[in-house]
Amino acid sequence: MADTTIPTEAPEVSDEVLRAADAAIDRAIAARDTSDLHVLGFGEFSVALGWPSTTPEYVLKRALVYESRTSCESHFGTIQDYVDVLRAGGADVIATKMHVVERSDGRASGYIAQPLVPRNLLAEAILAHDEPRADHPVVLAHRDVAVRDCTPAYAVDLQISNFAFDGDRYALLDITSPVTWDADGKFTGPIPNELVGMVPAPIRPVFRREYAKAASGFRSLPGALHASLVFLHRVGQGRWVPAFAEAFNEVLDEPLDVDAARADFERFERVLPMVKRTSRLQRWWQTTVRRRTYDTFITDSFSGELL
Repeated sequence: MADTTIPTEAPEVSDEVLRAADAAIDRAIAARDTSDLHVLGFGEFSVALGWPSTTPEYVLKRALVYESRTSCESHFGTIQDYVDVLRAGGADVIATKMHVVERSDGRASGYIAQPLVPRNLLAEAILAHDEPRADHPVVLAHRDVAVRDCTPAYAVDLQISNFAFDGDRYALLDITSPVTWDADGKFTGPIPNELVGMVPAPIRPVFRREYAKAASGFRSLPGALHASLVFLHRVGQGRWVPAFAEAFNEVLDEPLDVDAARADFERFERVLPMVKRTSRLQRWWQTTVRRRTYDTFITDSFSGELL
């Protein structure tokens, strides 16, 4: 029988378990081999694991390896503030606990622990199973999130892969990248130095600028809904774009352009591989020249293949 309810309690995870997970991830990155891990998904800079790997009971997400415990706690404090704002506005954010793992070299790994959501409740899996229609509950729930949670002060990352739906709750799963702005419209979401360090130094200012620019699309409802259409293509569900657009247009003054969404996705397909090539160059420099570890998986953003 399929599971029918999104769990409501965050797991209790010991320091010993977190250190074991941290060591396992380090080994997998060094070997470029995740066969000993139960990978649920890769973000652009994070990895979500089912843990324990053999019989997963909950989700562990390693965000970044930070230069210090202070840096990790600062970033996690910003994430917690963001979650508090979202929940105060009515958002359903899955139960989450954040942990810091101190490493032998003085740095710290940041972990997010969440309950394991049954795969059949993931919004992406539901769309893959069902036939497109504008009045589908996932479509309407996704639209409601955009209307409520994409504001001039804060927004959510509306990638369909970030949500789960059980018929009652439409829960946000990924909160690692806060999207916030000040009263003047300046992006204030954290861009940690450790994140920017994934690419070579000469292009880091461009990386910061483009990161903030990409987030700015969520600041208006039309922009947020357009981005949702783009992300449907990213998970291979372009067949749903007309249905989502039809539902979205009911809350917009001007209809969305589905062809423009497709064109933006095609640009995305061209740009992300270039970013990954620069990350691979930085990994080579860091591991070969500087003799330091590179602490993040580099994956194909569309297939999940390790690079």
